[in-house]
Amino acid sequence: SDLIRQGCDIQLRIVANTHSRYDDEEKRTRELIKKLHIGRSVEILTNIPYSKMSTQYAWADLFVLPAVNEPLGYSMLEAMASGLPVICSSDAGAATYVTEGSSGYLIRPSQQSIIKAIGNFIKDSGRSSIDWRSLESMGKSAKKQISEHNSPARFMKAISSVFKDAV
Repeated sequence: SDLIRQGCDIQLRIVANTHSRYDDEEKRTRELIKKLHIGRSVEILTNIPYSKMSTQYAWADLFVLPAVNEPLGYSMLEAMASGLPVICSSDAGAATYVTEGSSGYLIRPSQQSIIKAIGNFIKDSGRSSIDWRSLESMGKSAKKQISEHNSPARFMKAISSVFKDAV
């Protein structure tokens, strides 16, 4: 909400697979959005089928994974493979895939850390204009990093090496 109140023209889309155990969290999030009067800038989408997720990545300019306790977070790898720069909690397992300042930023999971990291993509806080060049450059770097280091061909080569060593 701080960025929106500063005049930054951003749209936040929260995409989540929800379960009944998270109903209270979703309800609190919706209430907070209403309380802060940011409903026109924030959208919550739940239980999007995996087959439709590529549409969500195509819509986005940036992917944020502020998870506190996420062992891996395949969604972040998918976002990087889709050409999105990322902001990831340093506590998430997926943090090992982020090259700081090249494919994204690592943060401590807090509101201020997220705002600061997003601020890296804003050129002039007075005008709140988005630094599209940085977003595009980091997105290309993220995509290249995933395709070079996590391709099926590389995986098969590593598996073959394990089997050769075992024989």
